Amino acid sequence: LQAEVRDLRGQIDDLQNSNRELKKKQHDLYADLDKRVGALEHGNSGGGGSASDEGGGGASSTEQSIYGQAFDALKAGNYTVAISGFQDFLNQYPSSPLAPNAEYWLGEAHYVNRDLASAETAFQGVLDKWPSSSKAPDAMLDLGNTQLAEGKNAKGRATLHQVVSRYPGTDAANSAQTRLKQLSAH
Repeated sequence: LQAEVRDLRGQIDDLQNSNRELKKKQHDLYADLDKRVGALEHGNSGGGGSASDEGGGGASSTEQSIYGQAFDALKAGNYTVAISGFQDFLNQYPSSPLAPNAEYWLGEAHYVNRDLASAETAFQGVLDKWPSSSKAPDAMLDLGNTQLAEGKNAKGRATLHQVVSRYPGTDAANSAQTRLKQLSAH
């Protein structure tokens, strides 16, 4: 009986540690998302304001409105609404200048919802369809982090190394470098 109790206590300790790690990961994820959304609200890093960056061609006001509604849902933490909004946007306007951003934020919303397979598909979609987009470095970084979260460690590390080599000097490359250092410390 004592051995069984010791064994159960060990299992409880393991579960508590796992729970603490998951809470920390979730906190870090929300902090990161909050930081990105904050940067977008202040007009940094491509994101929501990039329609105006496109110049003459730009997105129509209808496109901007539909995209804006999905993005507002994302900022408000209403991820299910954001996901369907970004998917609708991409179905209606696949060649919009806002499409790479919509696909990227679709991936972010799936990631926060812990639908890692869908997040991976969306981030990969940004890279496949818009490899020279301003969202490509962040999409590749988040693809690597998603792969790591899925337990695809070798693939995730390889993707993070790719971010560093393909986009040197970017925030995404710096974040990938930091993440790789953390991984090799464990």
